[in-house]
Amino acid sequence: MASRHREFTPEFKAEVVKLVINTGRPTTVAALASHDHYVRALANFRRLDLGEEQFMHAAQLRARHGLRTPDALHLAVAQLADCDQLWTNDNHRAAAAAARGLAVNVV
Repeated sequence: MASRHREFTPEFKAEVVKLVINTGRPTTVAALASHDHYVRALANFRRLDLGEEQFMHAAQLRARHGLRTPDALHLAVAQLADCDQLWTNDNHRAAAAAARGLAVNVV
């Protein structure tokens, strides 16, 4: 019987460590619970490919609002995908999003 090998990102591993510390559950149990949670949550999202248009729009947002590249890409993709809301916990990104006409929910 072949063993099942899963690949985990560093961010995911950090979340598992936090979960283990907070709950006291063994790493394997915490990892699987966390993995299943993220798989279910991500099933509600759609994947958008990034092309030159998104990167160029992000560059303009960086210049206008002083955003970091990841923040500018999030905002550019949201705008070009016709999103009407942007949920963030970053005040700088929230201000830039509001300035670009997106409703902002700060979480």
